[in-house]
Amino acid sequence: MHVIGLEHQDVASAARVKCAVIFHARLSTGDDHFVFIIVFVPRCIAASRDGVVAHRESWRTILASHHHSHRHALGAGQVNANRIHFFDAALQHVWQIIDYVLAVAKLRIKGFPLGAWQTNCWLIWVEGEEHRPGWIIDAGDNPAQLIDAARANNVVVQAILFTHAHLDHIMGLGQLIAAFGAVPRYAHAVEHAWFGDPQLNLSAFAEVGPVSVAAPTHAIADGDELTLGPTRWRVMHTPGHSPGSVSFVCDGATVVIAGDTLFAGSVGRSDFPTSDPAVLDDSLRRKLLSLPDDFAVHPGHGPSTTIGRERLSNPFLQ
Repeated sequence: MHVIGLEHQDVASAARVKCAVIFHARLSTGDDHFVFIIVFVPRCIAASRDGVVAHRESWRTILASHHHSHRHALGAGQVNANRIHFFDAALQHVWQIIDYVLAVAKLRIKGFPLGAWQTNCWLIWVEGEEHRPGWIIDAGDNPAQLIDAARANNVVVQAILFTHAHLDHIMGLGQLIAAFGAVPRYAHAVEHAWFGDPQLNLSAFAEVGPVSVAAPTHAIADGDELTLGPTRWRVMHTPGHSPGSVSFVCDGATVVIAGDTLFAGSVGRSDFPTSDPAVLDDSLRRKLLSLPDDFAVHPGHGPSTTIGRERLSNPFLQ
């Protein structure tokens, strides 16, 4: 499978790229039959379209004397909002390929910056049915607008996933459970105790009341595979900001939900008691930067970006 991302202005010259893909398919498969499908998938990565706004300073800070904002935020116009997908395969696999292309094309990802820390929480669903299967990733404070969006789009929330268990990513969980019931909840095993411990989830050190919410029901680990409708996601353990931080990767849609590990122009904080800067650097360079440049990155705060843009311009990755 080949996935090639093009900016809007590059579409006119795409013929050369398409020829290259077809030529490569003939050489690599040795088969005269192949499938060539183009699907325009509006990703709405741009901040204004996803409802994700730039991270704002708040008077409510954790360990305020060490707080710093995420720097070098990118404007919405700088982020590619579309993808063109090219697939090639032997003819006998044509229907499987088409089915998966359509599944990816129907994937919807919408961000909601919630609470005083403007934590990006994600509603993900698959179109095509009256009741659409969906996930929520992270549970920021006061998630009313996320709940309303799920109901307005007829999303059946099948699970709530957590990138990590700091207070700003878990404090709205009670409201989500009240709205959608005791759905399965997934987090890395090392942070399950954090959901009920204000010391570990850092709410004991913040200017909010202690946060204690229901514990996850399922443990996830590096390499686990999750399915949402016909789409497949893999768990990538990316510790450093916290020991149980994970990223959720959908290779078919070239997207990663990165939590507080990687931001547009910055990286996650590593000055908390349970953080480790060396481990964070390893997660960034060996894991997230192993993804292709055209992967969209949806972070825990601030605007979305791409792996390629961060590889080239993020000052913390040079």
